[in-house]
Amino acid sequence: MDKKVIGRVDVVNFPKLNLNEISIKIDTGAYTSSIHCKDIEEVDGVLKCKFLDDTHPNYNGKKFSFTNYDVVYVRSSNGQVDVRYSICLLYTSPSPRDRG
Repeated sequence: MDKKVIGRVDVVNFPKLNLNEISIKIDTGAYTSSIHCKDIEEVDGVLKCKFLDDTHPNYNGKKFSFTNYDVVYVRSSNGQVDVRYSICLLYTSPSPRDRG
């Protein structure tokens, strides 16, 4: 399999979330990536949230539930520690002809 060269920014699809052509920023020094979400709640071992927001053109308003997630602590450059949630998602790269 040939390696795909990507740039500092790219576009990906998240098939499980039915979100397509989502702009991403790439940080080669990071262990994980992030995606904007809102309405986050953890109830009885289930993480629920909505991805993106209503100002994003691909916002679909659907609430997602995850039972396989981790709680992680992220330290910012100023030393502040935030609690975040971590999930594993498959992403695909749309072919150039599919980009709009």
